[in-house]
Amino acid sequence: MAGGDGFKYTDGRDDGWGGLDVPRGVSKIAEVLGERGAYEWSELNGGHVSKVFKVCTPTQTAVAKVGPSWYGNSIARERLCLERIRAKTDVKVPAVLNYAPADNDIFPGHEVLLMEYVEGPTLGSMHIDDRMHEEVGRMYKQIHQICVLGNGPLDESFHGRKNGWKEFLADIDAVRFPLDAGMLKREEYSWLLHEIGRETGEQENTSLLHGDFRWDNLIYGKTGIVPLDFQNAIGGYEMYEYATNLAWHPETARQLKHYLGHEPKSAELRDIMLCSMAYVTSLMGYWINGGDMNGARIFRRRFDIFKETYKGV
Repeated sequence: MAGGDGFKYTDGRDDGWGGLDVPRGVSKIAEVLGERGAYEWSELNGGHVSKVFKVCTPTQTAVAKVGPSWYGNSIARERLCLERIRAKTDVKVPAVLNYAPADNDIFPGHEVLLMEYVEGPTLGSMHIDDRMHEEVGRMYKQIHQICVLGNGPLDESFHGRKNGWKEFLADIDAVRFPLDAGMLKREEYSWLLHEIGRETGEQENTSLLHGDFRWDNLIYGKTGIVPLDFQNAIGGYEMYEYATNLAWHPETARQLKHYLGHEPKSAELRDIMLCSMAYVTSLMGYWINGGDMNGARIFRRRFDIFKETYKGV
């Protein structure tokens, strides 16, 4: 999924990149890095949401992440996460070099985050052994020790927080798309909401969650594994983090002991399966909204798998 690949939305929203002057913006980034003359740049894989540019000057290499015009505060959220993680843990995340809100002269109308460049393959391109699972598990445990305010989109000052975790899960993002498309039955959605209200756990302190825990967001760098892309970070219940990983990589269900610190208990497995179903419902809606019905069908099948697993625990 290349960044800025023309992803279109079926709800009438544009892709957020109209009139983006990339050469001018990159030249401004080079100036921020202290270089007005020689520099090179390339576009990196930024997923379907943001654009990411690698900018090389004679003295340093940096990454600029640019948010779409419709996703307000998401880059500020990422900056907040990176700075807090570096201050409170020994987890290796890129250093923040600069941040510009949307009213900037680099890419006007778009937030911009300038970060340290981390070289290396993603874990998605590698075989992940037990040692790597353990390293990632220790890393996420540290991140989850950071307490934040409220449930839902991470923002100590932005918008969207819910008063409780169950309230957050009940407000499943983009659920109308799979319902309208007939890919999710109304009774299935009602069942899920009932089970969330009846079964899902809570925790006393709201944890910082990456919110998009999948192998392509982890780099195997020279100094170890580095998590990237905190643009969708949320505050919430630790089990949701592992549920998002299972949604993308169901085979890692066998590795949950590395993340929980013990063999999963029945109640924990049920929580993870409920959170997974809530999350894949959002993913179904995301792909349908983007016109990718094949992608939506993949997560529809995963919804079925998680539901059967939940019933069997």
